[in-house]
Amino acid sequence: MPTTIVFAAPHGDRSLAVQVQEGPDDVFAAWTAAGGLPFALTEAETGEARVWISPATVAYWHETRSGPAFFG
Repeated sequence: MPTTIVFAAPHGDRSLAVQVQEGPDDVFAAWTAAGGLPFALTEAETGEARVWISPATVAYWHETRSGPAFFG
């Protein structure tokens, strides 16, 4: 199940978020293995692009709901 990662810094009046193919448990494993450094995940829509995540900017993540994209 894909994961939505929501970032701590607001983007205007909305939260900034990205959807990745990895499940929430895989995001946690990557987060832990990175030891505080940026880590790469797979962008959910295309499955091709790598998305670099800086742990210091992440507010939280959750399993992506089915239906339209969720961006806060």
